[in-house]
Amino acid sequence: MVQSETSPEREPALPRLTAVADIGHAALSESGKHWVCGMYFLLDGKTYPSHRWHDFADVLLPWWLAECSQKKRTYRFRFMDGPYEMTVTDLGGGRMEACFDGQTAVCSGQRLTGSIVDAAKRLLEQYEATGFDEEAAAALRRAIRNAE
Repeated sequence: MVQSETSPEREPALPRLTAVADIGHAALSESGKHWVCGMYFLLDGKTYPSHRWHDFADVLLPWWLAECSQKKRTYRFRFMDGPYEMTVTDLGGGRMEACFDGQTAVCSGQRLTGSIVDAAKRLLEQYEATGFDEEAAAALRRAIRNAE
């Protein structure tokens, strides 16, 4: 008796969770102390807190890099204003559970750290192009190295 070979069923691709920082449109705050730009998370076409959310990139990106550099199961990604926070739990096997705005979604976290590192590198380029605070630039370089 000949048995037919069956290919294993492929699991559907999980939506990817990425951080978005619109560094190309970043501007110094009125005080000249912070870089402000659009910052949010993108998951399966949904944005959190909003695609119009603006925040201090020079504060959030180091926070988020510090989270990514730790070896733990659950990560917290906070925003400056409001109660806005996303928690991401590593489920193993490249799967993560993202919780935000009362919703929970299983997703791929494969690009999460990379998207935060990429945004931080673009912010560092802004620092260097404008001669922004060298101490802040050095701290951001260290945070990037620790997260990579």
